[in-house]
Amino acid sequence: SSKRGIAEYVYSYMSPLRDHGGFYGYPRVNFESEELDRCNNQPHIANTYCALVTLLILGDDLARVDRDAVRGSLRKWQLEDGSFCCV
Repeated sequence: SSKRGIAEYVYSYMSPLRDHGGFYGYPRVNFESEELDRCNNQPHIANTYCALVTLLILGDDLARVDRDAVRGSLRKWQLEDGSFCCV
């Protein structure tokens, strides 16, 4: 169905790196090294939120989301005062 195709498109923006959990706001760029990949392909909190909400609206069960990786990124993005930085 078209919902499944849209969900697949959204999942294509999910970071495959466990220590960079979340979703990109652009198609992932392939770099020559993992170091360049980590520096230049960064999930973003707003993109992650929008991706998760979109998947829920589409009826997805979020089973494919690496929740531990997203949780780890949220912890990295959260500041001492409880607010969040963008990356």
